[in-house]
Amino acid sequence: GKSLEEIIARAPGGQSPKNINKNIQFVAGFLDWYVKTHRDVLPRHSLRDHLIREGRHGSREHEEREAFSDAQVEAYCRASPASTPLQFWLIPLGAYTGARIGELAQLRVSDVEQVQGVWCFRIREGEGQDLKTKSAKRDIPVHPALIKAGFLEFVEEVRKDHPNGWLFQELADVKDKADTVSKWAGRVRKKVPGIDDDRHGFHSLRHTVATKLAGAKVDPIYRSDLLGHARSGTESDVRYAKTEIKGLAEAVGKIRYPFKLRKWPGLSKFFKDPKG
Repeated sequence: GKSLEEIIARAPGGQSPKNINKNIQFVAGFLDWYVKTHRDVLPRHSLRDHLIREGRHGSREHEEREAFSDAQVEAYCRASPASTPLQFWLIPLGAYTGARIGELAQLRVSDVEQVQGVWCFRIREGEGQDLKTKSAKRDIPVHPALIKAGFLEFVEEVRKDHPNGWLFQELADVKDKADTVSKWAGRVRKKVPGIDDDRHGFHSLRHTVATKLAGAKVDPIYRSDLLGHARSGTESDVRYAKTEIKGLAEAVGKIRYPFKLRKWPGLSKFFKDPKG
């Protein structure tokens, strides 16, 4: 059978891919709600896997965003007021993982764990956690720079009192975590000259990481698996090639910036009571 893209390409008219995607997203939003409220009936759905490629002027995920320079990444990190744990960690996490902002906002404490001896972010679906595509499910090794800055200490502090809770407790009662965090990240970015325009966004960190991985000549399969992109290439590459967690850790280690992250000061700096 033909793919949805091929069918549309051969059609004499009809809706544009952009409009089709808009309708798919609308229905997917309803299904998101249904999965959350009737998980016993519909455990999950994959409607977003059928979004159409729109090219240069496509959906928000594919909008043209310029990668940041190293100086811009540093300025973006420094611009955060860091008055909450989320504000302290969000931009550095984006800079060293290339993860989508929604993926970071919806992390649970249990999503940071060791895989074959390597500390990883485990990007998964779960209660209150959605994935943009099937390829988004992945493990991202925690970068040494994050470990040196105290990220694992932060995780263990939260785990002590909220072992099954959200990593960023400030968002515990927030329904649309991705939207809330995205708006905050946008306000911070607009304080930084040179990235306070429509050519940049938090998503630019994702482009920056992709650029660094490519520049370091990381294998395309490893790049795809780290960023949660669908693989391309031969059937063997797409379906059968496996990436080892230690190889992923080596690839992540090639994401480098010429500046040091701020050292985590501990939860006591933010909350009198560590439970928040």
